[in-house]
Amino acid sequence: MLSSFGSGKGGLLFSGHTDTVDFDKNTWNQDPFKLTEKDNKLYGLETDMSGARHFAQSTNIKPDCIIIGEPTGLKLVNAHKGHLSYKIDIFGNTGHSSNPSNGINSIEIAYKVIKKLIDLKKYLQQKYTHKDFSISYPTMNFGSIQGGNTINRICSLCTITFEIRPIPQLNLKTLETLLQEKLKKIKQKWPNRIFLKNLFFSVPAYEISKSHQIVQKVEKFCKMKPISVNYCTEAPFLQKIAPTLILGPGSIEQAHYPNEYLNCNFIEPTKKILKKLIIKFCY
Repeated sequence: MLSSFGSGKGGLLFSGHTDTVDFDKNTWNQDPFKLTEKDNKLYGLETDMSGARHFAQSTNIKPDCIIIGEPTGLKLVNAHKGHLSYKIDIFGNTGHSSNPSNGINSIEIAYKVIKKLIDLKKYLQQKYTHKDFSISYPTMNFGSIQGGNTINRICSLCTITFEIRPIPQLNLKTLETLLQEKLKKIKQKWPNRIFLKNLFFSVPAYEISKSHQIVQKVEKFCKMKPISVNYCTEAPFLQKIAPTLILGPGSIEQAHYPNEYLNCNFIEPTKKILKKLIIKFCY
């Protein structure tokens, strides 16, 4: 959804929150699809606005500045990590467990794949660092491992999911090359058995210099010092339109959890900040 007010060059673009997650209704105390106010908190599931890439490629809008309303606790953010998510399917040959030589156990291959990925994880931590981040290096997290369905059968399929969150010095192409290189030998040893694919579209890390005139203008006007965060937003895509900063109510600590909420205490301070920004850039 796109709404605009006024006319002419420049101005200010506000971008809403960009992602949502699956949910289990049994873990919610309220209807996740209905905004519910209780105890000075607004409960509800996040809304998906994942069309930022398409918008950045197709719009003719040229604002002076873009503000992304990610839940930063009303702190000004000029840099964040990226996000890549992967699935690895590892195929073996099933058979009765009484004779392991009659099959190929995909879990055993998965163990060796994970060792390679942990080697990459350690390499990234040692090679890349950014002092402005609270976690100064790229991170890797194994999200799930699934394989086998009974104790007496050789496992024929094991699936691993994992994510990597790079810092601004590490671009997506370099990271993809490092990952493929790390898995190259084991894929050669087990041809046509190890398949890597992206789970979702990748988001690059983002950083706009603290010395940029727009950053300094917003910093001075809102009396905030820019910080870096470990999650990601649509800023890498929207920066193609205009200088982009992240600033919004709420806390990332509540995001993606059952019964996530926005504390109503954020509402009035947010309105005051947005009003100041609108006056600064639009009048």
